[in-house]
Amino acid sequence: MGGQSVSGNPRCKRAFSDFIFWLSVVKKYSIDDRVYSTQFVEPLRCFARTRISLGEASSKWMNVEGLVVSVSRPFQDRYSGGELVELGVICPILRATMNIRIPASQGKGLSLGAHTLSQVQPYPLVNRLHPLDGKKTLSGSGGRIRVGELDFIKLSLNDLEDVGVSAALEDYIMVRTTQKKSRVLSRLFVVAGKLVACSSNWITLKSVDDRFSVKMLMADRSLNGSGSDMGELCASLEGQFVRVLCSVPWCLRTKNAYPEALYIEGGSREEALLDDIKGFVRV
Repeated sequence: MGGQSVSGNPRCKRAFSDFIFWLSVVKKYSIDDRVYSTQFVEPLRCFARTRISLGEASSKWMNVEGLVVSVSRPFQDRYSGGELVELGVICPILRATMNIRIPASQGKGLSLGAHTLSQVQPYPLVNRLHPLDGKKTLSGSGGRIRVGELDFIKLSLNDLEDVGVSAALEDYIMVRTTQKKSRVLSRLFVVAGKLVACSSNWITLKSVDDRFSVKMLMADRSLNGSGSDMGELCASLEGQFVRVLCSVPWCLRTKNAYPEALYIEGGSREEALLDDIKGFVRV
């Protein structure tokens, strides 16, 4: 594969050359050729087939309603040379969490919440939304997206720490974290339980069956507003059953990191129990 010529514009050629180098390193350290073929090459072929199909489709672009839960700091893109920001987006219609990179000028002052992402191409497995070059991607606020309806990312609170060590990287996206002040590979989940403690910037949730407790850091910027806004809300909900949208960093235990609460809302024990069951069955 390394002997193949690469065509296209300079940006694409640089990116693809880096990709080929990465793939050669993966092959070198794979246990055997079967693992390399089934775990790396075949998923890439699936992605390539999707890309070809989109290129041949009569309508190559679509509008997506998404819940923007994370906006990174501006950074310099190594391939285009432009200044970008990366958004973490929950896309109910795609039943997936996705990343999209847009010019920093578009992301300046962007509020978290529901937005319409115009003229984008979704790519599975890598969880990317590709914007149409030269077009404004964010076309204003979208409709209301209810966190309680996001069944495809619900998880039992009892399983929260275990998923942080999953090797299923196709379920991860880059999310800005309060702990690192930078983008971290993370998974997004909706969990439910009883809010048993709220102090400073921390909350503690106990599972509906009282078997397990999880400590979470409140994000300094959330769907509830600023960190202080979320703190006031959590204080008013202490002792009640709640639903929480949270991000879980990859390798949670080994990195001494904590889940981060991105949104919280009050609910009933019956709602929490139903969410917990849905999350348990889904996994």
